[in-house]
Amino acid sequence: MAHRKVSRNAPCPCGSGKKYKQCCIRKDFEWLEDDDGNILKSTPISDEMSDLLDEQRQAFIAKHGREPGPDDPVFPDMPHFEHAEHQMIEAMKKAGIDPAIIHATEKTGRLVTEDNQHFLSDMEINEWNAAIEEYKAEHGSRQPPELGHGSHTRLTEAKIKAAIQHPEEEVRLTALRYFYDSYTVDESVMPLVIQAVETYGVETSFSILRHAERLPQTDQTVDWLITELHRDDLDLEDVRHDNYRFAIGLVICKANPSLVAKRHRDVTETPLFPAELSKSFEEVCQAASWDWDRTWQEFLVFNRKLSRKRKWSQGDHHRVHRLIRLLARHPNGENQVLALLQRHGHGIDPGLAEWIDPYVVDLAGFMRLEAAIPHIIERAQLAEPEVADQCGDALGRIGTDAVAKAIASDWDCGDYDFQNIMTSALKKIHTDFCARLCLEFLHVERYSEVSLELGNAVLSHFLTEGIPPVRQLVMGDDDDLVPDQHDLRSRLVATATIMGATFPEYDAWHDDAVKTDYGWHDYEPMRIAENFG
Repeated sequence: MAHRKVSRNAPCPCGSGKKYKQCCIRKDFEWLEDDDGNILKSTPISDEMSDLLDEQRQAFIAKHGREPGPDDPVFPDMPHFEHAEHQMIEAMKKAGIDPAIIHATEKTGRLVTEDNQHFLSDMEINEWNAAIEEYKAEHGSRQPPELGHGSHTRLTEAKIKAAIQHPEEEVRLTALRYFYDSYTVDESVMPLVIQAVETYGVETSFSILRHAERLPQTDQTVDWLITELHRDDLDLEDVRHDNYRFAIGLVICKANPSLVAKRHRDVTETPLFPAELSKSFEEVCQAASWDWDRTWQEFLVFNRKLSRKRKWSQGDHHRVHRLIRLLARHPNGENQVLALLQRHGHGIDPGLAEWIDPYVVDLAGFMRLEAAIPHIIERAQLAEPEVADQCGDALGRIGTDAVAKAIASDWDCGDYDFQNIMTSALKKIHTDFCARLCLEFLHVERYSEVSLELGNAVLSHFLTEGIPPVRQLVMGDDDDLVPDQHDLRSRLVATATIMGATFPEYDAWHDDAVKTDYGWHDYEPMRIAENFG
């Protein structure tokens, strides 16, 4: 029997009351209508499922000598549907799945995940969410664990700093991540990086120096960086040595302009300063004397040119972000940034205003504007690809409990994409409230991929009570874990090492992490200079 697509202007067959074009037409399935007016849902199948169905078809033909008919079972060896469903529910209970999710599965006959939402209608998803809320209303939400309020709950920053000297490189980087992820203003961190570089040598120092770009520098640390560019023991044919001096140059270029401008000659006359960074360094030095208006005009003129280009160079990308950092030095631009976030043109051409919107979000983060929080969260709720990543980074840079509280108030209303974006911000806000919030979210989260991100967020706070639930996320045989679980397990081992925490699998997982260099054993370093041509 022939099938035709449902008309775009017809009522959506899902029962939402909307027109098809305003409802399910954007999903990854189609509503079809046969000649008798019956409505059918057509869902695409994966290549793996297609191969499996063909195998079943061939097995049926071999056994019965004919093609399978519409009333023949597709998988004849499977238990009856009700029995299979009962087995699944029992397995969910044994695995400790949230009872609200089990209730919704039993009531709706489906299990909704981030991987299958696009194959379900809004009505089916609403039915699922209603069942979740029904359970919570009757039984209450599963309660998160009670957190301690003493100093034992979160590791002290002094102990995290001490781990920057740890013999294992991944442990050093995990400790440093706590500071560079939050764009710390603590000037005592960079000297610890220098100490680690001098202890463990050039060959293992590229990564830690790349992360040091986000750290505040002082006269003393900049002088050390310049001295390193006078070394005569580096073989630039060796990728590790070349990357080392390039990383030194990048830290200098991202330091406060007032620190490096007075050392312009000292830097440019060093034998190892990368020629690829010369133009960047010159602009940083010049910007030491620029005010907001001058820097803003440079930013607008450059973006107007970019908006007309068909293809960007790496240099274009680096310069636009350099100008954002230079703008963030001037607090008198706050009103202009907030006006643009509120979609007020502020005298800028509408097309250009739309083009720079993601950069304005970035700038609000670098300027740490708490007044921008609701506007950035609004952008994140729209989940527009051009600006979504900037929203999480910007909120993380603002980095206060005001951000965490705003996220908490909108969390339950957000979808999978929104929660992922917000989790990237929560990783960077190192307060007791935010640490507790991450653990509570992890305890009740029903999206597996968001749970893994929340696991990373919990670990970023060095929270004692966070070790057990993160451990549960990465249990299982190595072959059964997805890549994100392997990464989280490595992060758990490094974090537990810093904290002095242990659990039954710690020794075995730690031995494996050391043996595989925390998953980096097959990594071949690339020459970073090639990205700055």
